[in-house]
This record gives sequence, structure tokens and C-alpha cells, in this order.
Amino acid sequence: MAISLTAQYDRSTAGTTLYGYSLRVTITAAQGMPPEVFIFQRGAAAAPALNEPIKDNFVCIADPIDLDEVPAVAPNLKQEIPYYRLNTVTLSFRDPVELQEAQDFIKDDLRTLVNSMNAMLVFTPQETETYA
Repeated sequence: MAISLTAQYDRSTAGTTLYGYSLRVTITAAQGMPPEVFIFQRGAAAAPALNEPIKDNFVCIADPIDLDEVPAVAPNLKQEIPYYRLNTVTLSFRDPVELQEAQDFIKDDLRTLVNSMNAMLVFTPQETETYA
């Protein structure tokens, strides 16, 4: 069975005279792998004031090893590593050119992830050892 992902790309209102633009990418379907491929770091932003929620930062798109090692549940910082995976990420940009470049990069990275996962399913004999 081939591994695949389906991603939906949503953008904020287009225009060239705005001060900010948003891109939301959501993995809407996953075949043979988890849909949570976006890695976040818990509490990576500056320490919040007393009543503010902990701020998490997007770090990267997972690689095949990350899918095994990084949990898909937000961590308890006192007991676990501060990283976790989600199936959605929202990013902000200063101009639409930066947004498009980031979207192109994300598409390439997701394609490479799926290609890597599919390649890991194919084994070719390399050597044989006999132990007695």
C-alpha cells in the first residue's frame, strides 16, 4: 500500500497593501502514516505573563524518524520532551511573496516526506551472514 498525504492550503485575504498575511496548512487525509506532520516546540516563545497561555512555536515538518520519536500529544514540560506534532500549522508573513515561497517549500518538504516513507517500504538484499 502506497503512503500518501492530502494537504489543504488556506490563505488570508489577498492584497498588496496589507501589513500581514496568513497561511494555514492542514493535512486532511493520510494513508499509511499519521497526519500529524508539523512539529511544534512547547513554550519556545518568550515566557508569558502570569495569566497568558504558554506559547508554542512551529519548528519544522517531520521526517520519518520524527514520526516515530515525537509524540502527537502536547507534552507536560516537567516530564517530557518539549516537542509534539499537529496536523495543522498557521504561519504569518509580511508580504504575499514570502507566503508563496513558504507554501512552495512546504509542498516540497511534504512531497519529500512521502517519497521517503514510500522508499523505506522497499527492501533490497545487501548481504547475508551465517553465524554458527
